[in-house]
Amino acid sequence: MSGVDEESGPGIQEVRLAVTMVGGVSLAIWMGGVAREISHVVQASRKSSGIDPAQEGDQAEAIRACYGELLDLLRINVSVDVLTGTSAGGINAACLGVAEGFQSTLGDLRDVWLETGSFSKLLRDPDEDRPSSVLQGDEVMLKGLDKALNGIATGSRGGINKDITVILTSTMVDGETTRFTDALGSRVRDTEHRLLFRFDGDFWKPGQSQTPLALAARSTASFPGAFELSRMPIADEAQQDNLHPDSSPYADAVSSHWLTDGGVLLNKPLAPALRAIFERAAGDDVRRLMLYVAPTGEVEVEQLKVDKTKPPLLGAMLNRVVGAITSQTISAELEDLERHNEAVVRTRGTRVSLARMGTNLGRTPLVDDGLMADYRRRRVQTDAAALVREATRRLAQTEQDRPTIWATGTDTLLIDRAAEKLMSKIPK
Repeated sequence: MSGVDEESGPGIQEVRLAVTMVGGVSLAIWMGGVAREISHVVQASRKSSGIDPAQEGDQAEAIRACYGELLDLLRINVSVDVLTGTSAGGINAACLGVAEGFQSTLGDLRDVWLETGSFSKLLRDPDEDRPSSVLQGDEVMLKGLDKALNGIATGSRGGINKDITVILTSTMVDGETTRFTDALGSRVRDTEHRLLFRFDGDFWKPGQSQTPLALAARSTASFPGAFELSRMPIADEAQQDNLHPDSSPYADAVSSHWLTDGGVLLNKPLAPALRAIFERAAGDDVRRLMLYVAPTGEVEVEQLKVDKTKPPLLGAMLNRVVGAITSQTISAELEDLERHNEAVVRTRGTRVSLARMGTNLGRTPLVDDGLMADYRRRRVQTDAAALVREATRRLAQTEQDRPTIWATGTDTLLIDRAAEKLMSKIPK
């Protein structure tokens, strides 16, 4: 590259992308185009994608070459490690996740959508007796997604990338009982209908069937009324078949459920993406970018004009109430993200100050054995609490068989015991 001394010039910066794709049937192919461009950028960053140009054509190869020149100019490497999606966005996130997990190509994703999403194929036979929906979810969509995702995986030529997390949302029709214990030991019962599918780590391995991910993608896009409910087996062999495998390794559910569209309760899965990002560690300087894939130019909601002396008519009032319920805002997540970014800036300043203070202390260490032991105890207590929460969530589903588990103070005792076990496993 002209004008840059490779030895004395700036180092290569790592840029990690997290991608959230919202629901929206009409946006399916548009979001597929966004996923394809992201795939081109990441492949260009890898320099050697191992992809035969014949798979996508000379145009795709030329696009990757342009991205490669831009990345060289900016001196950055780009990767994708977190993908979340709902409904049509969930299907695109699943396709991109498989492509990156197996370092493959999305191929002609547009044709996949035109094939699998074709109404002429999805529509049920009008003569069908007592149809469960207008469109064929399992017979057409699930089979099409299974074929497409497994086709992307088998196109791998660049090895396996286990540093990929794909999270898809869905909605349990019947829900599961949950319990929360406050600081005073009081228990609050609730019913959770939101469901998250998570695919990462060992899911990306040679020969791994993509059918569980295809079922998750079909489940997140089960638009009520249009598609029949999606069947999700959890450790129940009687309900499993070739297209409905056991989902217990991937779903945060205790028992089998019928599922509907993830957009019913979580159409903008930004919060799960942020949690997945915060779980990740970085050994070097990393710039993290969050890509929120949503349509631009949305029309602002018009203020309801009413006579201040009279309430609005029933129809107008109900329309606005339903709109308020179904409108899912991400303002809270964006505020959390802004606070996190501000905290990161403050933390960087604190580290610089500590580093300067450390140079003035000479050989005196900044962290002694007491501080390190206290740090270990705090971290272990946090991990123990998380383990107990998950265990009690599962036990809540069979509460009638374990009535004594809910005695006052039980959680504190369990957390202390779990912390003792975890602490004993930490090397001195």
